[in-house]
Order: sequence, then structure tokens, then C-alpha cells
Amino acid sequence: MRNIEGLWRGNSPGRPPGVPNRATRDARTLCQELIADPEYFASFQRRWRAGELAPVLEKLVWEFAFGRPSQAVTVSSGQLTLAQLIVGDVPEESSEDDS
Repeated sequence: MRNIEGLWRGNSPGRPPGVPNRATRDARTLCQELIADPEYFASFQRRWRAGELAPVLEKLVWEFAFGRPSQAVTVSSGQLTLAQLIVGDVPEESSEDDS
């Protein structure tokens, strides 16, 4: 017989949607404070100019502090309809050098 009562068994259903967990919030606060620190920023500039930065770590700190930049994606279908793309009815391009 099918369970009609759902999966919730009395425990907490968890964090509401859209609410970041506490670790993420704390890491963001820490990284914002680190970047706002003039001593850190001076060290950052010195290491940047000397080429001594660990790029992955610096990128991670900046992403935690201010979020990951959005990435736009452009999709071009070449004047095909959605139905043609789904079915796979894509005409092959003919070359002009058929001699």
C-alpha cells in the first residue's frame, strides 16, 4: 500500500528554500572583512604585482565576499524551430566547393 502521509516523520523539514546555511553566511562575512582590511589589501596588491598570488584561493575569497558573477549564455538555432531541434531534423550545411 502506498504511503499517503508523505515523507516527513516529525523531524525538522530542514532549512526553508532560499535561506543560506550558517556556514556560508559566516564565510561570506569573514571574507568581506578580510577584503575590507587595508593591511590585507596592501598585501594583495603587492602579491598581485609580483605574480605570487594563488589564483584559485584569491578567486574563492572574492566569490565568497561578493558572489559569483553571472554568466550569460547565448544560444543560436540558425533559424530552426524548437520542434526541428527536438526531433533532430537539422539540415546539413552544403559547401560551395562541390566541383
